[in-house]
Amino acid sequence: MRQLLIKYLIIAIITFVAVKLITTIIITIWPDLLIMQQDNGEIVTLGTAYLSRVIDYIFNIIIIFLLFKDMKREKVVNIPILILTFFFNVLGIIFFLLTISYNKLIIQKH
Repeated sequence: MRQLLIKYLIIAIITFVAVKLITTIIITIWPDLLIMQQDNGEIVTLGTAYLSRVIDYIFNIIIIFLLFKDMKREKVVNIPILILTFFFNVLGIIFFLLTISYNKLIIQKH
């Protein structure tokens, strides 16, 4: 359990830093990426949050695969936790760890 906690803590921190870093690098390389010109000549600028969120979703998919692998190993496959992880990776990780803790606690009581 402790190994899983450390593993997913490191993954969550790396994901947070990587999303910010990749977003900054992409905007630095392509500064016009989030600027669009409409048909009537207006220029629309999107915030970097759009790009950041897309990159975050990509990392969340990777975390989902890691969680699913660990869920199968612990025999606790829970699809709603995987769906939650897609939108909020930290909450998905917390609920995964709570589920494993709860199951181990029940096994110890019996």
